[in-house]
Amino acid sequence: MNNPKIILIDDDYVANFLNREIIALYNHGLSVSVFENPLAALEYLILENTVDDPDQTILFVDINMPLMTGWQFIELLQTDHPLLLKRLKIYLLSSSIDHNDKNRAAAHPHIADMFSKPIDEALLPVILQS
Repeated sequence: MNNPKIILIDDDYVANFLNREIIALYNHGLSVSVFENPLAALEYLILENTVDDPDQTILFVDINMPLMTGWQFIELLQTDHPLLLKRLKIYLLSSSIDHNDKNRAAAHPHIADMFSKPIDEALLPVILQS
């Protein structure tokens, strides 16, 4: 992956700020978009991801958001935008790791992994190279 686009989807401004800073410390050149509203993120994804774009988009999605959970967001992608979903690499984020969520994420074909917030800078090289 040469120039991955990274999208943070979390209703928590502080978590988004921290995650954006962690990503910038790792690599200033990465394109990072931040959304507190998952529906706004979906609209952006639909408009910005074209078939001729060779780079995959990495999503970090919070599980617990008031408007729509991370699970509901992924379900919406699956049912309404399956072609778009194929171009995405999705990581779930949570402030507390629930073993049921962790097991569900591990079994889900469209979720790459699940991590505690904030993003661990040591994991970024692995995430960005896979």
